[in-house]
Amino acid sequence: MAFIKNYLMIAFIAISTFVSAQNKDSKVQTVQSASRKQIKPTVIDKDSLRVLYSLDKTDSLKTTTYYRIDTLVENFQHYNPLLQPNNPMASQGNIGQASYPLIYNSTSPNGFDFGRHSFDPFIYTPANLIYYIPKHPYTVLNYVSGKGKEQLFRVTHSQSLRKGLYLSVDYNLTNSVGIYDKEGTNEYALGISLNFIRPDLRYQGKINFTNNYLKVQENGGLADLSIFEDNKEPNRTLIQTNLTNARNYIHQTGASIHHTFYLGKLKAPRPGTSFWDMLVNTFNAGTIGHIFQYDVRIDKYIDTTRVSKLYPTVTADQPLPSDSIKFSRINNTFYWTNQRDSSLQVLTLKFGINYELVNVGVLKKGYTFNQTTPFGQFSLNAGKNIEAFARLSLTTGGYNDKDYHYSGGIRTHFGQGPRKQIVFEGEIYRNQTEPGYFYHYYNSNRYTWNNSLTKTKTSGIRAKAEIFGLFVSANFFNLSDFVYLDTASIAKQSDQTANILQLSADYSLHLGGLTFRNVFNWQNIAGTNYIRLPQMILNSMLSYRADLFKKAITAETGIEMLYTSSYKGNAYNPALGMYRLQDNTSIGDYPYMDVFANLKVKRTRIFLKYQHVNAGMMKYRYYFVPGYPQNDAAFKFGFSWIFFD
Repeated sequence: MAFIKNYLMIAFIAISTFVSAQNKDSKVQTVQSASRKQIKPTVIDKDSLRVLYSLDKTDSLKTTTYYRIDTLVENFQHYNPLLQPNNPMASQGNIGQASYPLIYNSTSPNGFDFGRHSFDPFIYTPANLIYYIPKHPYTVLNYVSGKGKEQLFRVTHSQSLRKGLYLSVDYNLTNSVGIYDKEGTNEYALGISLNFIRPDLRYQGKINFTNNYLKVQENGGLADLSIFEDNKEPNRTLIQTNLTNARNYIHQTGASIHHTFYLGKLKAPRPGTSFWDMLVNTFNAGTIGHIFQYDVRIDKYIDTTRVSKLYPTVTADQPLPSDSIKFSRINNTFYWTNQRDSSLQVLTLKFGINYELVNVGVLKKGYTFNQTTPFGQFSLNAGKNIEAFARLSLTTGGYNDKDYHYSGGIRTHFGQGPRKQIVFEGEIYRNQTEPGYFYHYYNSNRYTWNNSLTKTKTSGIRAKAEIFGLFVSANFFNLSDFVYLDTASIAKQSDQTANILQLSADYSLHLGGLTFRNVFNWQNIAGTNYIRLPQMILNSMLSYRADLFKKAITAETGIEMLYTSSYKGNAYNPALGMYRLQDNTSIGDYPYMDVFANLKVKRTRIFLKYQHVNAGMMKYRYYFVPGYPQNDAAFKFGFSWIFFD
C-alpha cells in the first residue's frame, strides 16, 4: 500500500536525523503513562525523593496497592488522552471534543447509568483520581502548546500534612480554539483529596472532591466537504460549517469518602508464602468498610442556529433549542473483607451491600429511583502463583431492578521483572443490565422518545497474557438487546445478537538503543450491522534512545504511525452529544504519522512533535468522524517540570 512507502521513508529520515535514549536510572513512571498495561506495584520505601500513588479501586478484593510515579521520556509525547496506543478514540480533531472508543469494550457501570459518556476522558471522578504519597512536598507542572492556540496546563501538588495524612491537588485545564471555525474547547477539571493511613493500618480513610466544567463549541462539521477534500481553501478557518452558534456545557461535581477499620488484634501477618502461612493469614476478624459518594451532573445544549441541514428548521415563532439534563446520585456501600493488606491468603472474601438513590431531570421533569445491590467476591490461592476468583452482584428495586453480574476466572504468575515473567488471566462472565436511561426516555426541542426496553444481556470470555514482554489478549462477546442511535439519531434497541471476537498483541523489539513497538488490534463483528468499528487498528513506533553529554541529557526520537482499516464510522450529533449510525461514508484506511523527539534534563522533560507529518502527501480523506476532518500537519511542544520542597 502507498502509506507503507511513506512510512518507511519518514522513518529513515527520522532515525538518520535524531538520536535519543531511555533514562536507565529512572525511578518512576508518569501519571500520563501510568495507564499502560502491566503497571508494577511497589511498596513504600525510604527513598526521600520517591513519590508513590494509589487508586481507590472500590470493586477490587485487594487493598490499596502503591505504584511509583516515574519520569521516563518514553511515551511522553502521548499527552492527548484520545490518542493512546492501547486505547485509541475517534473524535472530531480538536482536543476536548466528544469521542468514542475504536476498540469495543463491554464494561458497563455498576448501578444506575444515564448512558452518555462522550466526554468522559476529560472528567475527574473518584474512580480515576490519584492519591499521592510523597516524602516531601511534590509539585509537577505540565504544559503543552500547539497550532490553533491549543494549550493544556496541568498542575499536581501533594504533601504530607502530618504523619500518615496526605493532601493532593490535581488541576487540569484544556483550552483550544481549534483549526476550523467554531470548534473551540474550554475545560477544567479539579480534584482534591485527603488520604489518611495509620501506621498500624487499623484505620484508613480517603476523602475527595471533584469539580469539572466543560464548554465545547459545536460546529456540526463542514458544510461542503469538497472544499477540504479538494484542498480548495488552505485556510481552514474560512471553510463554512453547519452550525454557527451552538455549544455543549457539562458541569459535574462530586464528593466521596471511603474509610475502613480493622476489627482484629493488631499483629503482623505472616510474610511467608507457604500454605501454612497463607492459611494463618486467612483467619482474622476482618475489616469493615464504608463508602459514601455523591455526584451531580448538569448537561446543557444551546443552539441559536435556526436553519441547518443537520436539524429541522426552527421558525421565527418557535423558541430556540435549549436542552438540559440533570441527574444526581447518592451511593452508600457497606462491606466486610478478611483481606487486611497485600499478604497472601488461601481464601479471601468480601461481602457487602450498596444502596443507591438517583434523581433524574429531563427538561425539568423529574424521576427518583431507590435500589439496593448485594454483592460478594472471593479468591482462592492454590499457591503464590495460582489464584482462582469469582464475583456476583444482584440489584433489587429502582431503575436497575433484576440487574445481575457474575463471573469467575483464574490468574497465574511465574517469574519476576519486565520481560522475564509469564502472566496469564482468564475470565468468563455474564451480565444483565438495564440500558442507559438516555435510551429509555429523552425529551428535548428536537428529539423525543419514551421506549419500553428489555435488559441488555452480555456473555463473554476474556483472556490475557504476558510472555517475556509480549502482551497478548483475546476477547469474545455475545450481546443481545443492546441499544444504539439509528441514522435519524433516534434511540433504538436491537433485535439482533452480536458476536464480537477481538485479538490484540503489544510487543517491543529492542536492538541496542533502537526500539520497534507495535500495538495490533483485530476485531470481527458478526450478527449485526448496528455496531461499526474498524476491523484492524495498528499503532507502530520506531524510535532511538541515547544518553548525551555524559548522561546529562536523555533523548528519544522516532516516528509513530496510527492506522485503521476502512469502516463506516459513526456520525456525531451535537444536540445529543452522542454518536449515531450512518450509511453514506466510509472512513479509515489512512495512516497518521508523527515525528517526535523527547528530552530529559534532570527533572525536566520536553517533547517536540510534528504531528500528522504526512498530511497532504496522500488524498485529503483523513477522518475519524464523517464531516469532521482531522487536523493538518502541526508542530506541538510540551514540558513537565518536577519540584520537591
